[in-house]
Amino acid sequence: MTYFVYYGLGTWLPSLYATVYHMGVRSSLKYGSVTNALVVVIGIIAALLVDKLGRKLWIGASFVISAVLLLSLALLGAKTASSVVIFGSLACAILGSNATMLYLYTPEIYPTRMRAAGTGLATSWLRLASAAGPFVVGYVIKGYGIAAVFFTFVVVLLVGAIATLGATETRRKQLEEINP
Repeated sequence: MTYFVYYGLGTWLPSLYATVYHMGVRSSLKYGSVTNALVVVIGIIAALLVDKLGRKLWIGASFVISAVLLLSLALLGAKTASSVVIFGSLACAILGSNATMLYLYTPEIYPTRMRAAGTGLATSWLRLASAAGPFVVGYVIKGYGIAAVFFTFVVVLLVGAIATLGATETRRKQLEEINP
C-alpha cells in the first residue's frame, strides 16, 4: 500500500502541476522538489522517533495521516496547485518515511532462517506496487479526474492502516523474541 501510493503520487505530481494546473516545466519541477525535500526532513524525524514510538504505530499513523491529507484533496477537488503542494507533498513525504520504515521492519518479522527469502518476496511485491501505482493514476485521472486519483489513494491507504492493526510490534525486542 505504501509503495503503490508513494510512487503513484511522487511520480505524477510534477506532471499534474504541468497538465492539470497549467504550470510551466520549471515551476512544476520546483514544486516537485518541495516533495523531495519534505521526504528527507520527515525521514530524519522518523529515524529519530521510530525506536521510541514503535514501527507499528509509525506505519499505521503514516497511513492514517496520509489518508486524511489526501481525503482533503479529494473532497475539496484539489482546485489549486498550492493545495496539492501542501497536502500532496506532505502525504507523499510521510509515506516516504513509511517506505524507509518497511526496509527496517520487514527483516525483523521473519525468523533468521527465512529472513532473506521473506524480505526478497516482500520486496518483489513492493516493486509491483511501485509500477502499478503510476499506471493507475494515469488511468484514473484520464477517466475520472484528479479528485478521483486522491480518493483512490485514500482507499488504498485505509486498507494499509487496517492491515497494520494485525502487524507485530518489534520495538525494544530482540530478533529471537519476535520470531524464534
